[in-house]
Amino acid sequence: MDIEQIINQKIANSTANEWNNWKKQQTQDNPAQDLSFGLFRKFFNQNFQQFNFSQVNFSSSEIYNCDFSQADLVEANLYAAEIQGNSKFIKANLKQASLRVAKISQADFTEANLSETDCCGITINEVLLVKANLHSANLSDSKLTDIDLRQTDLTLSNLKGATFTRVDFSECIINPQDIKVDDRTKFDDIKCDFVYYLEDKNLKKYPPNGYFVLGEFEQFIQGKIDMNKPQKNRELLDGSGDSYRPELNSLVHDEEIQKLKKEVFFLENRLKSLELQEKFALYKQGTFRY
Repeated sequence: MDIEQIINQKIANSTANEWNNWKKQQTQDNPAQDLSFGLFRKFFNQNFQQFNFSQVNFSSSEIYNCDFSQADLVEANLYAAEIQGNSKFIKANLKQASLRVAKISQADFTEANLSETDCCGITINEVLLVKANLHSANLSDSKLTDIDLRQTDLTLSNLKGATFTRVDFSECIINPQDIKVDDRTKFDDIKCDFVYYLEDKNLKKYPPNGYFVLGEFEQFIQGKIDMNKPQKNRELLDGSGDSYRPELNSLVHDEEIQKLKKEVFFLENRLKSLELQEKFALYKQGTFRY
């Protein structure tokens, strides 16, 4: 029985502890051995929670409705893998894994560690990446559609040629000064209230007050605005923020409302005064009629 057959049999009949102990022993006995699933590349409805798959070759595998939550996939090879059917990678560690040209749909990567991953050319649809770590990830030429990136760390990520459609970037950590974008990077129907960025090892909010206005996030992420002049940026954008999502703008609060009410009251009284002056002038001319 060759190593691939042994691996296939072992993975089908082992608990996480049994697999992890066996894999550790194999690594110690033959550190140069490539743990690959060979021709057995289809995984359906499997529970791989807390399994150690570090440096294991899953290239071109079909993964459907499998649970890899808290699994160790450090430096794993998932090249051209197809992951779908509500598969879970919650809190999984995929640091430095290869996901080049992989296709992922309807999966949950909440709080997963995807730092330094190679995701060049990846296609992702309807995936949760909330609080995921994409620090220094290569997302060049990728296509992300209907993705939740809230509170995700995108520091030092490569977004050249990436296309983002209906993606929520709210509260993610991203700094236009240290990510890579180009004129091929596209954003369509993006949602983002505000983001955070690192400066001198401290997290800072942008915009510092209130929320992004229409078109501001796209300008921000492409490094086309001065981060030190947020209000000036809004004045340069169409609508200037006052008419876009007014319920979220920091300008609309009790103090401003009271000020506006006073201005309205003054203008109403002013209008009444002008009307009285007009009536008095007509009365003097003898042309006033009730």
